[in-house]
Amino acid sequence: MVTYIAGIVFLLACLLGVPLLKRLLHERAVRRLAMDGVTVVPTFWRPSGLRFQRPSWQGVVSFESAGIGGTGTGHLRLKAECTGPDRREVGPETLARLEQLGGTLRAIGDGGVEIDGPFFTRPEDLRRFLELCDSIVAGKAAA
Repeated sequence: MVTYIAGIVFLLACLLGVPLLKRLLHERAVRRLAMDGVTVVPTFWRPSGLRFQRPSWQGVVSFESAGIGGTGTGHLRLKAECTGPDRREVGPETLARLEQLGGTLRAIGDGGVEIDGPFFTRPEDLRRFLELCDSIVAGKAAA
């Protein structure tokens, strides 16, 4: 009987503890970014997001972690709105750099940009990806 109860407690701890641990590690990594004009948007069940406030644009990064049991892969999505008129298109070398980092430019135009990317586990990789996204959106909004 004790073994049965211990097994159930262990399964519950794994089911609830692992996602909680992943969320806490993500929260720590996002807070360590310390990028100018970027604030952490805490959430309860999902990984915390980011809010960008730039002179020429503003946007939100939402994170989606992998499913329970490691099914699927996590990803992030940046949705940005440019405050000025559309100025220029994104160059092919910038798109190639974005693809090398695992990102995809989903939509551009009408004053907005939407970029998808992988769920990075290392803060350095996340910072590099977000800086590239920042340059894409800022280039779209700049003259």
